Amino acid sequence: MSQKKIFEKDSWNQQAILSRKVKATPVHIARRKKGIRLLESSIANYELKGKTVINVAGGNGREADMLLSRGVENVVLLDLSKESLKNISNRNCLDLVLGDAENLPFKEKCFDLGFVALAMHHMPNHQRALTELKRTAKSIIIFDIMNALMTKIFMHVGYCGNEGLNKELEINRVEANTINQVISGARIKYIFDFEYTGDSMLVFKLSQLISSAINLGIKASGGILGLAFGNLAIIQAN
Repeated sequence: MSQKKIFEKDSWNQQAILSRKVKATPVHIARRKKGIRLLESSIANYELKGKTVINVAGGNGREADMLLSRGVENVVLLDLSKESLKNISNRNCLDLVLGDAENLPFKEKCFDLGFVALAMHHMPNHQRALTELKRTAKSIIIFDIMNALMTKIFMHVGYCGNEGLNKELEINRVEANTINQVISGARIKYIFDFEYTGDSMLVFKLSQLISSAINLGIKASGGILGLAFGNLAIIQAN
């Protein structure tokens, strides 16, 4: 395992352990609900009933819970962090695998859907991770942070420059060109979300109003403004 991946694994193990001790604030709960709504929007047009899904870098299992609630027959949740897998409480119709997204231990096209949410930007080699997802799944849905203009502005001013406990944890934003090189015919829908990380409910609600206004502008422009303001994207491919 490369030094970058060891670094990544150790950081998320630490964060998973800490999450067992930290009490969620009202803003944390609101952010979590918002996150679920964003995830649900990524699968809104996909028929999931009776499907098998590989949830790569599924972390604490919330994504798997969402998928199972939509009628998925079975979810295989793969994550690099052993401590994250320990935090998963619901094991019904859920298989847990400790593994690397860039070297999936599965046969070709053995899943109906490959699903990755807000995790690709932590993977050192996007091309390798995408290739493995394409190899093992018949269809793909990715929801992640894109290296759009707004993301670059946020990074430049020091906002969302790092994540997790370890402030040196490398962030590797997703490039649309890489997606298109590996997955021909991928459909990319850009959206904007202002990720507020403080504890003020008022500021959180204001951030969501700003996000809604910008998303209306993206929609009105036929998606063109998304190339500049879409810091997130839903990527789908068959």
